[in-house]
Amino acid sequence: MSSFNVIPSFRIRVARTHQGHGVNVIMSLPRLQTLRCDQLNKAAITFVAWHPSLTELDISIPSAHQYDFLQSSHPTLPRIPPFSQIKIFRMNSVHLAAITAFIQAVQPSPSHLCIKARREPALQSVQEFFNTLSNQRMHESMQSLRVQSYSSHIRLPVAPIDIDTIKPLLRFSKLQELHLLMVNSFDFSDKDLTTMGASWPCLEVISLNNGDARAMPSAITLRGLILLVNKCSHLRSARLAIDANALEGIEEFPASMTGANDLQCLVFADTTIEDPRAVALIVSLAFPKVEKILVGALWRHVPSDEPQWSKVNEYLEVFRLFRVGRWRI
Repeated sequence: MSSFNVIPSFRIRVARTHQGHGVNVIMSLPRLQTLRCDQLNKAAITFVAWHPSLTELDISIPSAHQYDFLQSSHPTLPRIPPFSQIKIFRMNSVHLAAITAFIQAVQPSPSHLCIKARREPALQSVQEFFNTLSNQRMHESMQSLRVQSYSSHIRLPVAPIDIDTIKPLLRFSKLQELHLLMVNSFDFSDKDLTTMGASWPCLEVISLNNGDARAMPSAITLRGLILLVNKCSHLRSARLAIDANALEGIEEFPASMTGANDLQCLVFADTTIEDPRAVALIVSLAFPKVEKILVGALWRHVPSDEPQWSKVNEYLEVFRLFRVGRWRI
């Protein structure tokens, strides 16, 4: 194995009865930078926690396991917190609560955190998870957060996630990407989007259920998106469920409400549009880099004879050609 000690990336899947061999493999790779592995026993995870070169870790967290890294420390180990060198941390588990407990024990400070829970968590578990993140050192370093929870048996209705639920995340002033892929719907208003934008001035990507709509109508409107971009001028991708028929409160020249911005990718829920031309004009003026609006899913049928986002995109193309001087009558 010594001939492979320069391997920078490694994926290991070891049965519990052979985890001792897994430790030996990991220890024989002193220059390892990326590790993807299944559940590790105490000895293995202790070594990984203080691995000298590891910066990216993808690990499965068991639901019934206690980690005490204070007792696991050894005089030969570096005098640094466990996992403090991990910059990209991916954790998956059956239950979100297990990941919450692990983070409480570890107190990592990655710049990128990706969480996947294979069972639908209760809203209280989601709240506890966000509180745990806020109470750790993460708010000083977090740049990207992705939380995914799903269930093979979706039970509706599910309690929505509102601004109070994610309030702990508003401390993450360096946040650049937020991906929340939940069974829950999101109960956010235009005012809430403004609060998020003021808290995350560096935000570049926001994805709430990939733009899918879990419940309708959404309280977010195009005005809310404009206000968000006004606070986050580097925002380049937004995936949201919005009510595009509520056009009140948008100025005649919405570009004055946003100014120069980088928004290029828009994904909205596939809803009925009452005035495709008005929606396209607002998007074209406020977000000139958006050439086409993609659509997510909607959990209800939309009559096929109703104008939808395809018509909006037709107008967007017309306005784009006018803007670049290529339209011919």
